Amino acid sequence: MSKFNKQKTINNIVDDFNDNQIHDSYYFEDSGIDITWNSDREVYLILNDNKTFDYAKPSQLISFIEDLTKKDLKNYCMEWGK
Repeated sequence: MSKFNKQKTINNIVDDFNDNQIHDSYYFEDSGIDITWNSDREVYLILNDNKTFDYAKPSQLISFIEDLTKKDLKNYCMEWGK
């Protein structure tokens, strides 16, 4: 089994959203964060578990991905074969 590389996983997720456009929306269950792309405004809407929200430009998305739990990062890897 290979060692988990947190930074590589974060970079892969950001690439999947921004460059590869694999997701329009994705829910990170353990962190309680839902990230949705708004193409009209060209920003991500970040819905938090505590019912607050943020907006992020594609270049800012990494700061939200870095805050995800390790469990969410690992689950993403398993789900998307990364």
